[in-house]
This record gives sequence, C-alpha cells and structure tokens, in this order.
Amino acid sequence: MRHDYDSYYKKLFSHPQMVRDLLLEFVPGDWVNEVDFSTLTPVKCSFVTEGVPLQQRHGDLLWKIRLKNSQWVYVYLMLEFQSSIDKFMSLRMLSYLVLLYEDLLRRKELDAQGVLPAVLPIVLYNGSARWSAPLALQDLIAAAPAGLELDVYVPNFHYLIIDERTYGPEALNALHNLVAAMFRLETQNCFSDWQQALNSLIEWLADDSLRQLRQTFAVWISQLLKEKMPGEFVKELHELQEIKDMLAENIDSWFAEHEKKGLEKGLQQGEMNGEVKALKLMLCRRFGVVPAEIETKISQASVQQIENWLLATMNAERLSDVFAEH
Repeated sequence: MRHDYDSYYKKLFSHPQMVRDLLLEFVPGDWVNEVDFSTLTPVKCSFVTEGVPLQQRHGDLLWKIRLKNSQWVYVYLMLEFQSSIDKFMSLRMLSYLVLLYEDLLRRKELDAQGVLPAVLPIVLYNGSARWSAPLALQDLIAAAPAGLELDVYVPNFHYLIIDERTYGPEALNALHNLVAAMFRLETQNCFSDWQQALNSLIEWLADDSLRQLRQTFAVWISQLLKEKMPGEFVKELHELQEIKDMLAENIDSWFAEHEKKGLEKGLQQGEMNGEVKALKLMLCRRFGVVPAEIETKISQASVQQIENWLLATMNAERLSDVFAEH
C-alpha cells in the first residue's frame, strides 16, 4: 500500500510543472526569478562506485535548469517518505551529491571554466512530525580537542528542507500553485478544504496538454485516501472529477466514522495527544479549516480545557461558541 502511494508521489514530481511550482513558491532566494523554466530537463545518472553500479534511492529525482545568464543549475530532489526523522540526512545527501559530481566528471559535463556545476539539494518531507534533524553536516561532527585546529577541514555542506506542515492552510489556500494544492490535500482532513483544493486542480489542469499530470494527481489522491481512510474501500480513479464525485457521495459517512473513532480513542486513552487530535478532527468536520489562532490556543491548553472544548463542539452552532468564555 505505502509503496503505491510513494511511487505516485514520485511520479507527480516527474512532471516539470510540479518542479516549477515547487521552486517558485517554496524555495527561498531571488535566484529563482532568474530561471528559464522552459529549459527544465530531467537528468538520468548512472551512479557508480568502484566500478559497481549503485542503485538509486526510490525517491530521488534529478533535474537541471538554465538560468537566464545561460548557467546550468542542477536541482536534486530527494523526496523523503519516512515517518521517522533521519538525523543523518545531511550525510546521506552529501554522499549522493558526491556521486553525482563523480558522474558528471566522468562524463566531462563541466562548465566553460572547467569546473562542476552548482547543485541545490532539497529534501521534501511529508511526515507527521516537524522536521528536526540538523540541516548542516557540521552539526553532526564532534568538535576537535583544544589545540587541534581542524575546523577548516570540516565539510561545509547544507541541504534545504521543505517541510509540508510548516505551511498553514491560509497561506496554502492563497497560492495558485500545484504543489500548494498537494500540500493542502496531504495535511488537511476537512472536506471543505479538500473540495476547494480539488476544484482548484480541476480548473488548473483542465487543458488537454496537462492530461497526464491530471491523471497522475487523480491516482495519487486515490492512494492518499486509502492512507487517510484505512479500512474503507477506495477505488483507484484516473480523473479528478471522478475523485470529486466519489468524495461527495461518501465523505459524510467516512469522516463521521473516523471522527467517532478519533473521539473515542482520545477520551478512552485520556492522553493529551489523542484528545487534541480528536478535538481538531471534530472542529474541522463541523466548521471547516481551523484558523491558526485556534491551533495555537489548543496547543497551549490543559487537558481539562481540551475535554471541555470536545464536549462543547458537539452542540455548538459556530466555532466561536466552542471557545467562548463562560
């Protein structure tokens, strides 16, 4: 199951439109404005080490783009699907970067000055917890004993982390961006937000020239629904309109059942994280996307407050009624 979901996640970013939108909205720096996106090209590399082929990781993608000054920049996209965080990701990224450079050197793909091209190493993370691993290799290397001046020899390497859950729903909803819509679908459980994201995708991908990407999105969303709704039968569909129709027909019963399970689990376990999850699910189901200020209020609340809000949510007519001071 997870393999199918991961493979279609990778297929999404095999489309240049997805890479373009990722760079435009989620990669910092003015240099992105100097990119000629018509030159965005996938790169196939046969990485080898000591003459033995090295199998590429499942999630790795490599693209190159030309800046308007005609300089090539390689974008190394490493899509990370693990739910646990890899403390040594910077070391792994550096090892793949070195293999890439060795491959380019072997094929004599150097610039006009005879040096290697710049590379932007990206980790796109979609786990449930916030990314907390060091972004710099230096942070994984012990300091040298006093008197040994070894700092100059420590590799200076960083990678860029794009953590989906650092972007709030309001910020994502405001973007006319395919990747933002993908993040919304992956991080939100509200049917109203799903409807909005689906409507946006249907509009943005209506052109027949985008049919392949549209179908890839539909199959990926089918797999995503299977992840979000374990135990429910979800057909694999190949058109976004079919996904929208299926959700309209089934979403009430699906979300009601999972809302009930989440509430029961939270109350029975008496655990803070279980009750918070149940509260957020119920608020989302009843009132739509939960505003950032309410998310903050929940994160700072006591167990008793969470339980009071859970009970209030059952009969409240408006979101403000739940959090009204009594």
